Amino acid sequence: MNLTGRAWRMLAVLVGVVSLGSMGRYAVGPLSPFIMEHFGLSKAQFGVLSSAVGLGAMSTAYVAGVLVDRVGVRRMILLGLLAIGAPLAAFLLPLGFPGSVGLLLLCGAGFSAISPLASNGTVTWFPPESRGLTVGLTQAGIPLGIALSALVLPRLALATSWKVALGALGLSVAGAGVALHGLYRSGPRALTSAPPSAGGDRRRSSLGPFSLIREDSMVWLYALTLSMAICQNSVISFLVPFLQDRWAVPVVTAGTLLSVSQFAGMAARPIMGLVSDRALGGRRKGLLAGLALCASAALALLAVSPEGLPGIVIGLLMLIVGMTTLGWPGLVLALSLEKARPGTGGAASGLAVAAMMTGALIGPTLFGFVVDVAAYRTGWLVLSCGLLSVTSLFLLRFRERAAGESTAPAEP
Repeated sequence: MNLTGRAWRMLAVLVGVVSLGSMGRYAVGPLSPFIMEHFGLSKAQFGVLSSAVGLGAMSTAYVAGVLVDRVGVRRMILLGLLAIGAPLAAFLLPLGFPGSVGLLLLCGAGFSAISPLASNGTVTWFPPESRGLTVGLTQAGIPLGIALSALVLPRLALATSWKVALGALGLSVAGAGVALHGLYRSGPRALTSAPPSAGGDRRRSSLGPFSLIREDSMVWLYALTLSMAICQNSVISFLVPFLQDRWAVPVVTAGTLLSVSQFAGMAARPIMGLVSDRALGGRRKGLLAGLALCASAALALLAVSPEGLPGIVIGLLMLIVGMTTLGWPGLVLALSLEKARPGTGGAASGLAVAAMMTGALIGPTLFGFVVDVAAYRTGWLVLSCGLLSVTSLFLLRFRERAAGESTAPAEP
């Protein structure tokens, strides 16, 4: 058996799972004009609807991570994609606004399993020295899914309706879940790993979320994750209106520039992982902190950039913003896996996802409030300074465990 070839095929399955899950998770945004017109929603009311997916993911992320540890990656591929697809398919039924919110909460709960299962799946197929690259490749599926949703769903909604577009996507995601579950197999590292002992490892696998957060400086990784997620989602939500406000960029061009930043972030995720694997020997803390500092600088550039910049300079700035504010999740998930005790990798990844989803919920709201009270300049500077402060604490307090180092603590 060509183990290397099969490992890459399984990685392709995991990237497909993440991309499809991301399409479902971020389906509402591209359809916002159709949904708002259908229900007669204000922007605030639509914000409640769009936040329902993030709330569902945030509130179930830890439980989903524990389930990955307990039932395995293959079963969670089926359960996760069915939990995303079925609620979206239900939009084919007659629904009001409250019912739509409820379905999106369920969709978000399904999405909470996607990143933990993908990260854990790479561990079963690939050695520690390639973990950054492989986790980064799976995480590249998230912006890919966002881009595909933005390309496909509005066109389908114009040809049919937004409910048909969501329903068709839901049926496709659910059907793909069945197919990908059939294609995926657990890797040899899962098959040959020693079972947990009756004492220590079983106790570690049942650690609660607060115990995982408190132990061995993990809180600083999750704090940086939250801060980066706030910045990332503020950029995604407000980059288009900012471009229109600062440089009078037409909306279609502004959307294209947002796509440029998304694709830059998509490319950065596996590149950052490859650099940490090959050039840094599995040490990721410094690279993650450096990326966060560059993101802080990029946000400061948005704040101080003058009017009248040439289009090519604006495009380069969007590349920098995308690479730095979107290129980090693979490093976070790899660090959380390497830092976790035996039997808690899914739970640790689930907490990282919970921090990401919390940032997705509160980031745009807080940033929008600052912009309304002051201006975009103040908003970008608040994000920049906040990220700089958290990154400094992360550098001082977080203790890294590199890929391949033992995760079992010394017995007292």
